[in-house]
Order: sequence, then C-alpha cells, then structure tokens
Amino acid sequence: MYLRFLLIFFLSICVKIQAQQNLSLSDCEQLLQKNNLQLLAEAYQISSAKAAVIQAKIWDLPVLSGELNAYNPSTQQVFNLGHTGQKAVAVEQLIQIGGKRKSEIAFEQSNVKLAELSFEQLLRSLRYELGIHFYSYFFNQENIQRLQAQSSQLDSLIEKYNVQVALKNIALKDVVRLQSLNLNIKNVIAGIRQEQLDHEAKIKLLIGDPNTFQLTLVNETNLYDQTLNTSIDRLMESAQSKNPTYLYAKYRIENSELNLIYQKKIALPDLSVGAAYDQRGGAFQNQSNLTFKIPLALWNQNAGNIKIAENKIYQEQLNEKELLLSMRIDLQKGIENLQFYQSSYLEIQQQQGNFNSVYDGMLSNFTLRNISLMEFTDFMETYSQSFIFLNEIKKQILLNRLYINYLSSENVN
Repeated sequence: MYLRFLLIFFLSICVKIQAQQNLSLSDCEQLLQKNNLQLLAEAYQISSAKAAVIQAKIWDLPVLSGELNAYNPSTQQVFNLGHTGQKAVAVEQLIQIGGKRKSEIAFEQSNVKLAELSFEQLLRSLRYELGIHFYSYFFNQENIQRLQAQSSQLDSLIEKYNVQVALKNIALKDVVRLQSLNLNIKNVIAGIRQEQLDHEAKIKLLIGDPNTFQLTLVNETNLYDQTLNTSIDRLMESAQSKNPTYLYAKYRIENSELNLIYQKKIALPDLSVGAAYDQRGGAFQNQSNLTFKIPLALWNQNAGNIKIAENKIYQEQLNEKELLLSMRIDLQKGIENLQFYQSSYLEIQQQQGNFNSVYDGMLSNFTLRNISLMEFTDFMETYSQSFIFLNEIKKQILLNRLYINYLSSENVN
C-alpha cells in the first residue's frame, strides 16, 4: 500500500513536470512543423496535385458498342442472333494528337510545384505568426512579474501604514493614495493578463499542444544592440531566390504559360480509331471494318480559353512585379524600424541601471520618511512605465528582425 502511494505520487509529479514545458522559439517551431493541423492538412494538397499528374497520364477508356437484333419480322423471331440473324459490335479508342497529353502532364506537374511552394509559404507564415505571439507573450510575462513585485512591495507598505493610521501617526489620505497607486498597477496587470490569454491560446493552437508552457529566450538577448550587417539589395537577392511567396508568384507565370500551350493544343481535334464487325447489315456478310472519327474544327477552336490563358500570363507578370516592389518597400520599413528601436534601446539602457538603483533608494527613503508621498508615488508610476516601455522596445527589435527574416528568408540574426 505504501509503495503504491509512492508510485502514484511519483507519477503525478512527472505528469506535472511534463505538463509545464519550458520552450524556446526553436522548440515551438519544431512542434509547429510536427503538430500543426493546418500545416498537416495543407500537405494533402501536394498529394492531390501529384494524383492529378497520374490522372493526366492515363489514357481514355476504349468504348465498346454493339447492335443486336431485337425482332425479325420475316421469321417473327425475337432476338434472332444466330448465323441467319443480325448482330454488330465495335470498339473505339480516343487518341489525343498534337502533343496534347504531354502538355497536360507538364501543366499538372507545374501544379505540383505550386502546391509545394504553397506549403512552404504556409509554413513560413505560421512560423512568423508564432514568433509574434512568442515574443509578445514573453515580454508580457516579464512585465507581469515586475509589476507583481512592485505591487507586493506596495501591499507591504500599505499594511504598515494601516498600523500607523490606527495609531493616528499618519493621515488616512496617505494610505488611500498608496492604495490608489497599487490599484492602478493591478489594473495594468489585469489588462496584460488578458492579452496573455489570447497569446497563450494562439501558441497552443499553432504548436498543436494544449499543455501549459513557460517561454524562454536563448540567444535573442544578444540582438538588442547588434547592428544589422547587410544591405537591402542583399536581402532582396535572398528574397528573390528563397522567399516562397515570391517564388510562388514567379512560378505562377510559368504555370500560366504552360496552361496557354495546353489550351492551344486543345484546339487541335482528337482522333478516334476503332474496329467494327457487322454480321449482315453491311455491304456483305460478316463484314469487318476499320473506323475513325475526327471533329472538323470549323467554328470551335478554343479561342476563348486561349485568350483567357494569355490574359492570365499578363496578370501574373504584373502581380510578380507588384510583389517585388512591395517586398522592397516592406524590407526598407523593417530596417528603418529596427534601427529606430535599437537607437532607443541604447539610449534608455544607459539610464535603466540608474532607475533600478534609484528605485531601491526611493523605497528605502520613503520607508524612513525621507521623501514625501507625492514624490514616491510619482516615481513609482514613472518606474513602472519605464520598464514596460523598455520591454516594448526589446520586443519591437526582435519583431522587426523577425519581419526582415520573414521577407528575405535570410537569417539576419
């Protein structure tokens, strides 16, 4: 009985430890690729595109037709199918000419490439979305921890002040002022917690894991003041060779060109050839014939679909140019934002050490009544705003680096 209790206790501890995961961004990305349901569903599009290639390679089924005598009025015989009766049978095969089948296969193979690029594009977008929620969650959690520590210190001060109010050594309004300051901090915590719930739910959905987690930064802290050592031209070169969104848009042009070739091939008529046997209905008995059919391309030459395919090429070419311009503009914006936030970080970071030391001094001096309540509360509000602002700058630095990586498909870290 005692051993069973220890075993149950040990298992419960293991489950609790397992449930609380300590994850880096890299860990989350691995879980996303393994568990994300949207990504797993998109993979079936590749399988479907490959199946379309198989289907394009299959020949049309031959057509078997027959003709049987139902009633012979001369002999008044039903189903007269013997040697004195009548029956006919024919088999026919459609043959696509002009390289039509080859063009269709090439077009479907290009759709496979598009499906693969679409999968890479989705993976890249989901990883970017995961990074946004990851960094937002992490810095919100840091803000909550700092604010909770500040609120706990105020709780302790308020408790001591209540004792002094009871002894009539301190006015009640001073306690109310501290309580108001503490309430404001708790309201800020509540607002951040609400954001945390949204980020937490999204991260769990993206990584396909409902268990609770703890996020941690690995090497990201080295990036706050690390200068971006590349040019926008270099990033654009990387984007044009690696970015799945751009490659997808570029390959759409080739796909449209293959479709145009295929539509022109469709304009060519197909040939149907076959063999036929007729017992008594032809020019002579037991007649064997070679048959063929070919449509006369008089007024339906697939001109409408050919024109649509031509317009599609022009459309995709303009889309590719517009995307290229948009990527350059967005990269420039990301670089400028990164430089701005890094400059702000360096400026504030020099002052942050003074803030922390002054904070301890202000708290100690206020306890000793060396400074007024007004000075203390003003500083506490400024202090809480300062580290929240600093964390926001850190977050924006990482998010802008993430955005540049997303656009260029180049790890600029």
